[in-house]
Amino acid sequence: MVYIESNLSPNEEIIYKWEIHLFYKYVPIIWIVIGFIFMISLWDRAMVWFIIFIFSLVHLLSILSTEIAITNKNIIYKTWIISRNVFELQLSKVESVLLDQSIFERIIWAWTLIISWTWWHNKPIIKLADSAKMKTIIYNEIENNKKTSN
Repeated sequence: MVYIESNLSPNEEIIYKWEIHLFYKYVPIIWIVIGFIFMISLWDRAMVWFIIFIFSLVHLLSILSTEIAITNKNIIYKTWIISRNVFELQLSKVESVLLDQSIFERIIWAWTLIISWTWWHNKPIIKLADSAKMKTIIYNEIENNKKTSN
C-alpha cells in the first residue's frame, strides 16, 4: 500500500485495505513455472511458451501492484507500477455499490464490486476476495461522513 499511504490528504486515514483473491495471484505463478519449464524442454515450441511466460509475468505484476483501500474520505483503487491507473472517488459521491459474481467467481468465492457515482458512470473493481465486506464498510463510512458533516 505504498501509493495509497503516501498520497493521503490531511486528516485522512485508511479504514480498510483489500486484497486480490488468491486464485488470481497463484494462477499466473503456475503459468510462469510451466512456461519456463516448457521453454527449456520443448525447443520446437519455445516461442509459444515464451509468450505464455511473458503474458503471465505481466499479469502477475499487474495483480501484485494493485492497491485497493477505503479511507474515511475516499475509495482508492490503483493498478500498475510504471504507468499508473488510479481511481479515487469521494465517499459523498457514491450512489450505489453492486456486487457481481460470475459462475467461475462463485466457485472460487471471488467477487466483482461495481461502484456507481452517476447513472452512467461506474467502476468495476474485479477479482476481490471479500467484496461483501467492502460494500458494508463503504456504506458505513458514507453514513459516518453524513453524521459528522451535520
